[in-house]
Amino acid sequence: MSKKVLVLGLGNFGSELARRLTLENMEVTGIDIDHHLVDLYKDSITNVVEGDATKDEVMKELEVSLYDFCIVCIGHDVGISLTMVALLKKYEANIIYARAINDIHKQILSLMRVKYIFEPEIESAGRLAMQISSKIIYDAFPISKNYIAVEINIPRSYENLKLGDIKINDEIVVLMLKRYSYVENPFERSELYYKPSHEFTPLHDPETLLHKNDRLVIFGPIEKIRNFVKIYDKEIEE
Repeated sequence: MSKKVLVLGLGNFGSELARRLTLENMEVTGIDIDHHLVDLYKDSITNVVEGDATKDEVMKELEVSLYDFCIVCIGHDVGISLTMVALLKKYEANIIYARAINDIHKQILSLMRVKYIFEPEIESAGRLAMQISSKIIYDAFPISKNYIAVEINIPRSYENLKLGDIKINDEIVVLMLKRYSYVENPFERSELYYKPSHEFTPLHDPETLLHKNDRLVIFGPIEKIRNFVKIYDKEIEE
């Protein structure tokens, strides 16, 4: 049985989340006060409802206790967000996720005992900052306050080494090798990367040779990852 999710607020973030959850075969209900948004996403989200989820009678009618997850995605008004959370708690929502707009908002949500608080702008900014500041980082995935996983283009000095011979750092773990196929773009004369032709963990085949266009997914303490990346960024600059 697919899980039921209630998404409150169908702005840029909420609508995208609701659509992606729908694609993951979850039964999603999105609610927003703006009828234009409701009409816009009616064909890409399982269910859409026009209504003001800050109103007691609307929240009661939604029967929020029947959903596995309720996600408050409001990103423009702390008062509206907190009102929705309060009503979700009043009507015994099971698991509540709430978007925090600023530190005070986050603190209040914590005082309301919201266990799952997310800050998409801050998280996205952190990932983008790492990508821009490094020449080898392709993507970054914060795991906690102190740990991160990053996907890196393999350093030049790793080419033709075996996976089993890679010794990065005692605190940094190689999670996966991603091998990509690529072709030349005749219009821009640049490499176009497609989905990985295959991917696997190094434990499966330590004899595998690393190639020029491979990527590694590594995990460890943020500062250790930063120091590691700086070493190989310099390699590219030389």
